[in-house]
Amino acid sequence: MTLWSDSMAGLPASPHLPPGILNAGFLKLVSVAFLLLGVIFGLMQPVGSVGLGRAGAVVFWVLHAVAAIPCLAVAVWLLARLRIRLSPWAFVVTSGFIATVGFSLAALGLEVLFAVQDNYLGDMTASGFPVLWLDEFGGVAPPFMLAWVLVNLPRLMRLGVGAAAAPAPPGQEPSAEARPAVSGEAPREIPRSVVEGPPGGLLGQLPESLGTDVVLLSSDLHYLYVETPRGRTMLLYNLSDAERELGARGIRVHRGHWVADRHVLGLRRKGSQLVCQLSGGLEVPVSRRRQAAVVARYGRDTRYHPPKQR
Repeated sequence: MTLWSDSMAGLPASPHLPPGILNAGFLKLVSVAFLLLGVIFGLMQPVGSVGLGRAGAVVFWVLHAVAAIPCLAVAVWLLARLRIRLSPWAFVVTSGFIATVGFSLAALGLEVLFAVQDNYLGDMTASGFPVLWLDEFGGVAPPFMLAWVLVNLPRLMRLGVGAAAAPAPPGQEPSAEARPAVSGEAPREIPRSVVEGPPGGLLGQLPESLGTDVVLLSSDLHYLYVETPRGRTMLLYNLSDAERELGARGIRVHRGHWVADRHVLGLRRKGSQLVCQLSGGLEVPVSRRRQAAVVARYGRDTRYHPPKQR
């Protein structure tokens, strides 16, 4: 999901990654990537599909891609349920390995169905299914796992670049004065020592340089962007878990955004869209189905609140 702070050194990955990471965006990305690979393989007609013709090869490899998608989804779900602490790279590689188990069985079935080998049933009788499956596993594991790593590579690289979370720009330090929710002033930062959270939870994973005064949480596939007055970082975390841990400190204003009450400056209309304005000049959209709850919580203040100049 990448899964962590921009600095990966010594940072444990989150054990809080339930099935909610299998969102539509994640599945769409994986589906497009693997279906595209299936079409490319079909057009190239590699050794595994010799004799099927170009159209048959495309169908053959696209079916491989279709089989890969649920295998990956189940692998990520299963690994998340096990609550094992893994680094970002280890999570991707391990989930890819688990998915390969199911994918190799599907690939073997497709090869038998399309009769791409002369005597598959005879080989199965002579060598036994386990031997034949292990041979298939060894053949598909390297390219399959490589493709899975490549799908996650942009976010893995993004997390691996930089020594720490991005600092806030000059002049964006937290205000020294506290304020209630929905006002024009920036709130005073909450000291880390007084912030409660479960061991290994979201707040415990934030770098010291960012503090724990969360302004905004935004989900991106199985990753979570965390904004504080000091900067921004990315974790492998689920928004639903974070929302539950933070409790009444804020509200989900959109499927992919959670905001902290103390950092809400107001609501305003941006065309037909209702937008929630936050301290630090941040803005996030409010989904239509959540508008009633958001307005009830923050009032019908739809004026524009320019960010406070410091």
